[in-house]
Amino acid sequence: MLSQIQYQIEHLKLPQNSENEKIDALIQLINLTVNSDINDWNGVATTYQIVNDISEMMINTSNQNISILCSTILEIIQQHGTEAEEKIDSKIILSPLISLLFNKDDNLSEIGKRSLLKAIDKNAEIIHELVEFNLFDQASEQLNISFPPSEQAESQYHCTSSSNGSVEQKVLLNILEVVDKVIHANIYTIQNTKRIKNSIERIAQQNLPIQISTIIKYILSSLDDQNQDQDNEILDERTKICELEKKVQQSEERVQIAQLKQKQAEESQIRATEKAQLAEQDKSIEKQRADSAEQEIEKEKNRADSSQALISCLSEQIARLSAQLALKGSSSTETSSGQSQSQSSSNLLIQKSKTKQVNIFNRKPSVISLITPIFILSKASQGKVKKNRFIHPNEFANCTIALDPVIRDGIVYIEIVFDNAEGYAKAIGIADSSCQFAADTGASQHKQQTVRYYWSGDLDHITDELKGNQGYKDGHRIGAEVDMTIVPRRVTFFVNDIEQTNHVIGIPEAIRFWAFIFKTSSSFTVNKFERLEFSLAKGVVGSKASEWGKKWK
Repeated sequence: MLSQIQYQIEHLKLPQNSENEKIDALIQLINLTVNSDINDWNGVATTYQIVNDISEMMINTSNQNISILCSTILEIIQQHGTEAEEKIDSKIILSPLISLLFNKDDNLSEIGKRSLLKAIDKNAEIIHELVEFNLFDQASEQLNISFPPSEQAESQYHCTSSSNGSVEQKVLLNILEVVDKVIHANIYTIQNTKRIKNSIERIAQQNLPIQISTIIKYILSSLDDQNQDQDNEILDERTKICELEKKVQQSEERVQIAQLKQKQAEESQIRATEKAQLAEQDKSIEKQRADSAEQEIEKEKNRADSSQALISCLSEQIARLSAQLALKGSSSTETSSGQSQSQSSSNLLIQKSKTKQVNIFNRKPSVISLITPIFILSKASQGKVKKNRFIHPNEFANCTIALDPVIRDGIVYIEIVFDNAEGYAKAIGIADSSCQFAADTGASQHKQQTVRYYWSGDLDHITDELKGNQGYKDGHRIGAEVDMTIVPRRVTFFVNDIEQTNHVIGIPEAIRFWAFIFKTSSSFTVNKFERLEFSLAKGVVGSKASEWGKKWK
């Protein structure tokens, strides 16, 4: 920009330049001054002595057009000033350009038009300044002068300059082109166009030159469109107000409904409290039954111990009798017969004791009480619970769900069935009651606080991938039993009621059961969660106990 300004200044100084060449250079300078950055002028005004050169040309010239152009440049430079920090008054810059636009000389008017159009393209805020500068009113006034409201004046109009102040057709076209640009650039100028619209509507009825008639019709169409847009905006605003009033009414209705629901909720809470009290009473009764069942179990155990002691005693007697028979050798038949009868009696007692012990061993344990599982979710997005079923959300992510209540005593068995989890990781296990599973994590992130039985059959704790247990699939019933009545405490796993080889002893005094899934839309269901009369675990061939809190081999 600076180099172009310098070039035009140096070009103006050439003595051999014609007046037309000087006018062209001045027009270029006007365009450069209007569209240049204010920071550039701090150096221009002082370095290139543009003020002195333009002032001297304006004084020495006899050409009116050159004089007007020089005056225009000086006014713009004066506004720019020599301090970049000073705020520009756009009206002072626009004043000479508007004067050029309305000049009767069509060349000067063309210069003003081009400069204003370039300024509008570069800075949209100039549109507001032009409206404030009464551009529309000045244009309306010029149209009224050029097209007076009389039939005689209409018939005499030939787009020539006259003493009444009318201007050339080309000047009018320049003015109307700038007006059209401002109207199209900003819809909010519509409120300032009433006067010019009246003038245009009036002269549109006259016999106008084709070019002027065309641009006037175009401007009228734009004004009508903007009026329609403004009417639409008013209608939209009224519609919005109606919608807001409707929403307020709906909100009030919702508040009333919410208050009613709150009252119903309070009543439900009261009923729930009463129900909880009844449940507590039932729980107390169940506890008494459980205590009675425990006592029966203890009695059965004592009976079994007594039978075993009797079997041992009888076995010793048989051994002694056999020894005596071997020593006597030649004893009488009567004596032998007595001993045989004694031995038969002993064998009968032993057989009865063994039968009783086998019956106790093979009997399925009674269910003392059922337990309602409570699914512990770190956040709602982990999934949803439907009765005893947990459903993974529609995404692939680690999801470990612990179950309340905490188990501290008795013998408790849980059975879980996985669904739609095939091909991806799944597991069940136990965790120390102090262990908490965050969202999107696996149980393996709490190695020392969990025992993990994976779908592959691997049993993990501090050490991973202990082999020996059976793998499982979707639809298999995977069981885990904790026996908190024995020392050391024990957890045993089952697949479709089949006891697994590897079990863990020395588990914590308080634990929770948990399950893990990963696949999108997979799920697991708690089939059983119950307290048992005695343990399901009987031991299997190759049974191996691994201790909690230690590394396994």
